Amino acid sequence: MAFCRSCGKSNVDDARFCEGCGTAMAAPVAEPTVPVAPAAAPPTVPVAAPPPYYGAPVQFAPAAPTARNRTMPVIIGLVVVAAVVAGYFAYTTFFQGPMSAADYKAQAIQYLGQMDTAATDVSGIFADSTSADAKAKFTSAATTMRGLSAKVRALRPPAEYRSLHTRLVAGLDAYETVLKAIEGALASGGDPSKAITDLQSSAGLETSMNDFTAAYDELKAGSTPSTGTTTP
Repeated sequence: MAFCRSCGKSNVDDARFCEGCGTAMAAPVAEPTVPVAPAAAPPTVPVAAPPPYYGAPVQFAPAAPTARNRTMPVIIGLVVVAAVVAGYFAYTTFFQGPMSAADYKAQAIQYLGQMDTAATDVSGIFADSTSADAKAKFTSAATTMRGLSAKVRALRPPAEYRSLHTRLVAGLDAYETVLKAIEGALASGGDPSKAITDLQSSAGLETSMNDFTAAYDELKAGSTPSTGTTTP
């Protein structure tokens, strides 16, 4: 409410003239405006960025071994063994040189004598070729003969025994032919005696076997074919 400055009558706040005396009312004095400073923004706290995410590590299951992967080590092992055996054979055959005459004679007579014993067991198959015991005895004796034959072949004859050794090896080849013929007859249910009779038609086989016996006799007698001298 505003009061007149002349008569003191009260008037409404927005009256321009006094209702009592008509005097112009003074314009209300505006209160000074106090500037209000804007509120300060809260301080910004730096936030560390999260580390980059690359996802969980991928786990790869080991591949299942294939048949080829399993057999490869076996093949490599067999190749290594074969190489070692071949190397040993080459070393003992070509690099060690020939044996002494005495050693060759002693070992050849030993192996051939053992073959004679095994050959007796082999010949038993002609008397009984049907029983399991006879067949087993023949198989064992044939295996023994082949092992001894390999030992004779591996001997390194000196110069004076080379010709005789060649004759022995030819005879061993003939005996191997005989063993195979008997084995074939047994496998087919045939008669081993007939198989040997059929082989006798081969003149070359009979000659080799007869020459083998003669060379063996010469070796036991101690005379070398090349010089005719007696060996120790």
